[in-house]
Amino acid sequence: MKRVWNGLLSMLLVLFLVGTPALANSLAGIGLNPIEDLGHQITAYSVKTSAVYDDQGKKLLYSAVAGTPAVFSVVDLDNYKLVEYFYLDRVHDIWMIDVDSSGVVYLGATVDGGDAELWFYDAKNHAKPQSLGVVHPGEKSIWAITIDELGRVYLGTFPTGRVVSFDPRTQSFRDYGPMIDGEQYVRSIGYHEGKIFAGTGSTGHVVELDVNSGLKKVISEPVFELLDEPELPFCYDMAIVDGYVMARFAGSLNTIVFYDIADEKWLPHVFPKAQGFLNLQTKDHKVYVGLDGEITAIDLRDFSTTKTGAKFGSIVRGGHWVERNGSEKYVTARWFGDLAFFDLETGEVEIPAPVVQPASNPLHHIVYGLDGSVFMGGYPGGQIAEYNIATGETITFEGGQPEAMVAYKDEAVFFGVYPGAHIFRLDNVQPRKLEKVFTVGHGQDRPYYMDIVGDDLIIGTIPDYGVLGGSIVIHNISSGQTDVYMNPVQDHSVISLVDLGDYLLGGTTIHGGLGIAPTAKKGRLFLWDKATKQTVRDWELDLPELDSPPMISALSKGPDGLIWGIADGIVFALDSQTFEVAKYVNVYPEITNYGFWRPRQIKWSKDGLMYANPGSKLTVLDPQTLEFKTLYEIKDHYGADVVIELAVDELGEEAVYFLAEDARSSLFRLKLSK
Repeated sequence: MKRVWNGLLSMLLVLFLVGTPALANSLAGIGLNPIEDLGHQITAYSVKTSAVYDDQGKKLLYSAVAGTPAVFSVVDLDNYKLVEYFYLDRVHDIWMIDVDSSGVVYLGATVDGGDAELWFYDAKNHAKPQSLGVVHPGEKSIWAITIDELGRVYLGTFPTGRVVSFDPRTQSFRDYGPMIDGEQYVRSIGYHEGKIFAGTGSTGHVVELDVNSGLKKVISEPVFELLDEPELPFCYDMAIVDGYVMARFAGSLNTIVFYDIADEKWLPHVFPKAQGFLNLQTKDHKVYVGLDGEITAIDLRDFSTTKTGAKFGSIVRGGHWVERNGSEKYVTARWFGDLAFFDLETGEVEIPAPVVQPASNPLHHIVYGLDGSVFMGGYPGGQIAEYNIATGETITFEGGQPEAMVAYKDEAVFFGVYPGAHIFRLDNVQPRKLEKVFTVGHGQDRPYYMDIVGDDLIIGTIPDYGVLGGSIVIHNISSGQTDVYMNPVQDHSVISLVDLGDYLLGGTTIHGGLGIAPTAKKGRLFLWDKATKQTVRDWELDLPELDSPPMISALSKGPDGLIWGIADGIVFALDSQTFEVAKYVNVYPEITNYGFWRPRQIKWSKDGLMYANPGSKLTVLDPQTLEFKTLYEIKDHYGADVVIELAVDELGEEAVYFLAEDARSSLFRLKLSK
């Protein structure tokens, strides 16, 4: 009864406040200062894919850089020269490129505010790349592309794991449907004589598809026995070479196997410790890939291997052959916008300066610490930006893709980096350099929540692809001891934690790694006993206006002694002893069943006001009156986020620094002084 009465009082209060024209004095001056755009913070290279076309002896390499917007580049390989580049409006990522025999380049585009599109560039007329349309309603990414002898383009998609073809003669798409029901990715693809071979994820299968009849059959069952594995991870890469399907199963395996298409059987040859590959070219019946950090030739006549001495621990993105400095070199694009030229006779590797056009890197997370600076991580990862509040200057340095960051006193900033849930530390030294502290392990992949409690770094994690069940990680900064506690709530991931002395109060998301559907319907709260290392209670948040929130997050101790949090568009407060709902306000009733991994955030200003991002809207709220005011709202909502931080300048003045994914590479500031 008490809970219902509190809820009714809160709803009446909200109706009263919303209907009152004049704001309370506490909020009257908030938001009157202009929001400052501090500009793009990271200009970076993130080359995921490339393809090479031989235009009558002139070799051209095509690649794309993710960004705001993405950039498509054409490189003259013979002269190592950028020929031209194009900014692709609305496109923020390209996972795969392929080129047909006539020089038409196809790009799998992830676009702002919509479904995945197929784009093309005609090398003969040098016109700006254009969209051919949405590949299939609801598909968000194109992960794989291959082209047949008639110029038809075949695409592997996410999140329903389909194969879709495009016929340039009829300008039409054909949907072949999901390859495996329940698998979200077609991550790799190849074509041979009327057959498509599709590699799926997050559970790895290889499916043979007849492009005329549309009939499908799974052909990868023998691989389980061949690799002595009960289940296969992603079939991440694939190439058709000399009549074989060459497939790499990723994850902990990282193993290449071969399927003889004519004889319809998997061969006994197994190549572990393999790096990724795409758009490979054979030479003299040999294919060149990275094995155990070295470019290695696999002879497709007898499957013997020859190490070249060329050290390379990355993906071979479009391996091809080119004349350079008087000799033939094997070349591939690198993530960093440059190319690697391998002399396979001497083992020498030449990596000249980057040649493709960089792009403004979308910003992913933000934290305040060290020398009065704001640190930001990008997506896709690679660099960290540090904005110095006093000088207004930004520097960048290498740092991967941090899913969360937290400052430790004035001494360090900790970074939780994806993939692999690696934890890095940045000390207050110049030049800036991250040092690895530990890896979470236990099948965890994304450290999406981090906080400091005394001398402990406390982390909540999301598991690997195809896995449910996150963890609580407690790392003692002084001793270096790390403990991982799995599944505090079964099959939920941990995205919020608040310290209560003898207990941690946590909030979860129902989502695990990509490629697996959640088993739960609602995010939960849980109480974890530090002494017993066990969850002693978990429960759903009971609010009349709450439907099925997939996550509960932003748990924070307020200046009033209550524990505040966010679910959907609702800001709520719990009694710190009973955990009953003390008060709440439905700030944005239109936001329901919202969220995936990224936790919402609550920050408290010196005057006791709450700055938060329910429903990804920058909002200020008075915790006493529950009055609120929207300060910034995403203009083009495609699942975008506002990510916030409070910081203090050298004069002690507070400001909200925030990232907004409709302006995805800019840092914004709202000064709070009235």
